[in-house]
Amino acid sequence: MRTWKNGILLPFLLVLLWYIISKLQIFSSYLLPSPAATAITAGELIRSGMLWQHLLISLQRVAGGFLCSVVVALPLGILCGRSNSFQSYCWPILEFLRHVPPLAAIPLIILWFGIDEGSKLVIIFLASFFRPFTAFHCLAPGKAYPVACSASRYCRRFAAFAGLQLAGSYRRRVNSCFVRDRLYDFRR
Repeated sequence: MRTWKNGILLPFLLVLLWYIISKLQIFSSYLLPSPAATAITAGELIRSGMLWQHLLISLQRVAGGFLCSVVVALPLGILCGRSNSFQSYCWPILEFLRHVPPLAAIPLIILWFGIDEGSKLVIIFLASFFRPFTAFHCLAPGKAYPVACSASRYCRRFAAFAGLQLAGSYRRRVNSCFVRDRLYDFRR
């Protein structure tokens, strides 16, 4: 039976192990400070406001990198999904980049973009680009059942694209959608 006590047990054991290792001084206190020293320093950072400032900067970086990746991945995924000729040009490069871990590219990214904010945004961009790209790439011809549904219901072209194709891009997690107050069912 799962209780809230089960969720507390592992963190408690990890902090206890951390305390024991720091007390035995297996590592220097510079490399592994004790939990008490860490809590004191965290309290000082909270009181001075530095923790919130650094947290805000980190959230801005993550939001900026993710927003840039979605802005690029959305049209590129839709274009690759709808046009076989466009996909034939882009797919080999994107497939190569998809298998390169962003952390492995850090030395090259630092050389190309410097150690400033640009390199941090590029790393977040690479880490978050392929999830929305593959979500919107599933609009490929032959895969997009919602397009056939919209064609059989005589929907206007824009309504079919905006409502049905984007709903179909969520890998059939969305079973139906409304276009102009009409329900379209995608289940077979």
